[in-house]
Amino acid sequence: YALSHPSDWTLRPGAHTVGVPGTATKTDNNGNLSWAMHNVWLSYCHTMDVAIVRDVLYPILVKAVNYYDHFLHEGGDGKLHLPLTRSPEYADAVDCTYDLSLLRWGCATLLDCLRILRTDNPRAGRWREILRRLVDYPRGADGVLIGADTPLADSHRHFSHMLWLYPLHELTWDRPADRDIMRTTFDHWTEDRSLWAGYSYAAASSMASRMGRPEDALDFLTTFTGNLFDESYMDCYMTANTMYAEDTNLGIESPLTTAQSILDMGMQSHGGVVRVFPSVSRRWPDFSFQALRAQGAFLVDADRSGGRTRWVRVHSEAGAPLVLQHGIAGAIDVRDEHGRRLRYKETGPGRIEIPLGRDETAVVAPRGTHPDPRPRDVPAVGHAKPWGLPD
Repeated sequence: YALSHPSDWTLRPGAHTVGVPGTATKTDNNGNLSWAMHNVWLSYCHTMDVAIVRDVLYPILVKAVNYYDHFLHEGGDGKLHLPLTRSPEYADAVDCTYDLSLLRWGCATLLDCLRILRTDNPRAGRWREILRRLVDYPRGADGVLIGADTPLADSHRHFSHMLWLYPLHELTWDRPADRDIMRTTFDHWTEDRSLWAGYSYAAASSMASRMGRPEDALDFLTTFTGNLFDESYMDCYMTANTMYAEDTNLGIESPLTTAQSILDMGMQSHGGVVRVFPSVSRRWPDFSFQALRAQGAFLVDADRSGGRTRWVRVHSEAGAPLVLQHGIAGAIDVRDEHGRRLRYKETGPGRIEIPLGRDETAVVAPRGTHPDPRPRDVPAVGHAKPWGLPD
């Protein structure tokens, strides 16, 4: 696939699609560099540090997207298609959903980079064309497929065919038109967990949180963390020191992903909205956190007691636009850290816009209350053995 120009394409022995370069089998994952760049993009979003875009993300992502462009080809439907690539840990597929989602994200993000850097690129028109003409994700009765004519037919520990749901958020629960395909694909993936690993449960928890299913989110989380003292469980378990192993191989990705699952219950900030306590189970009536970093370079503190949000405090490091889903029932007060009222605009149920400048802070609370905006230890839910300690 490392060709200088599409005109260099030749049909190789065993090629899967006539006229398209490739081999009959794949062992690589073309999208991994783009996925790594998504983590770099999140670093920018959470800090608003333009140097991250200028020095790291943009120059690498240009090359990653250009690499895909060498083997995009036009199909009979007029759409741009991918030849045989690899869906991680599952199967080879034409129009592999893993690659399509990362290519689509990459082109959209490059255009965002041009806006952030206030520059242009001669290939910007091509990135827009790819976004306009790239084939849709292959779909079937069970939702989005692994690739064209390649369904998810058995248990799959990886969520590589669902990156458009999480973590890329191309489709979002905020749009009712997206909900059916999100629900169908997710439910099909979670039906058979016989080959799941630890990170599968963590990813499923985060996805459930993004779909407004807090009880499912907690169930997936505790399936993984609830077996800390049973080393015979499915050959995969998180130990009392938070480390994780599959057979004899230690891994760090599952504990880290599990930590993200907990954060996703307490706060989310994708799509330009900071959501506080968006997916907290009714089994967790109390929840308190301090200085969680949200996209937009916001530091957020919040407290929930008896299943109700008591207050939210947001500090802006960059002066980015703040849209806050505060989750407080009824009328609210919005004040600065000195108690002075701040202007705000309601944009939906429990959602407001606050024109918060750089280094300014807003405290949101039920009207007429005077909260103490400090973190607190919350009581344990029921009896639990001290984590990692002997009896």
